[in-house]
Amino acid sequence: MGKASSNKKVARAASTGGGRTARGARPYGWYTALVVVSAIGIFLVAFSRHEQQAAAAGHPRGSDHWHMAYAIDICGTMQPNLPQNPNLTTSTTSTAPPPGLHTHGDGLIHIEPFVSGLSIDAGNHATVAQFAKDYPGFKLTSTELQYPGQADHKNGQKCNGKPAEVRLRVWNTATGSTSITYTNPGDVHVKDGEAVTIAFLPAGDDIPKPPAANISHLTTPNAQEPGASQTQTTSVITVPPTATTVAGAPGTTVAGAPANTATTTASAPPTTGGSPPTSGK
Repeated sequence: MGKASSNKKVARAASTGGGRTARGARPYGWYTALVVVSAIGIFLVAFSRHEQQAAAAGHPRGSDHWHMAYAIDICGTMQPNLPQNPNLTTSTTSTAPPPGLHTHGDGLIHIEPFVSGLSIDAGNHATVAQFAKDYPGFKLTSTELQYPGQADHKNGQKCNGKPAEVRLRVWNTATGSTSITYTNPGDVHVKDGEAVTIAFLPAGDDIPKPPAANISHLTTPNAQEPGASQTQTTSVITVPPTATTVAGAPGTTVAGAPANTATTTASAPPTTGGSPPTSGK
């Protein structure tokens, strides 16, 4: 073998580090990264599904039949109670189930997850934001409020010459005085016997409680439903005097003192065994 040929072989070996060529090397690092990314993806999908199921597993669920008084205040004017949901009854032109969070024009949010049978109307998903989504034409976010058929109101627009914003004040007992004010409707979980005023007002303006008529409907919460008896019998639940507001949550303010006693009402759950009715009563 000539000297020149030997020198060429030595040069080729040196260029590859004395081992196999780059073309023949296995990309173990790439395979490892692919396995890690796939494992993380599978874990995140499983975790998200678990969280969604857990969020819908709590109350309200199943045959729970709750009621919450509400009002809508735009620039200091209380708006009329929303009429009964136009999508509450089944339609031959729509396959969507009637909403589990709805109203009957009585100033109450009727919380009946069994009506829709959907997880979005149950557990932690059952919020004032979901109630608005379930009502055609009603838009409600942390930055926007639109009463059906009216102008859209966005944070920063003025009410009576002052910049206004979306806020929601919640009374944990409709007849009590303890309240918390939120800026995100998705954080307001609907609960039996509570009251909420959805407002678009300047930051310093007080948010009033829903009208007394709306709160009084909690004593006969189904009386305003089509075909319901005005003499319907309801059971009364006494709220313990130790129920107080938890303060310190981000984006919330606390006002008022806890009430000594309060009562709320709840109607009996349906006896149909969980099959959603078509009328949403």
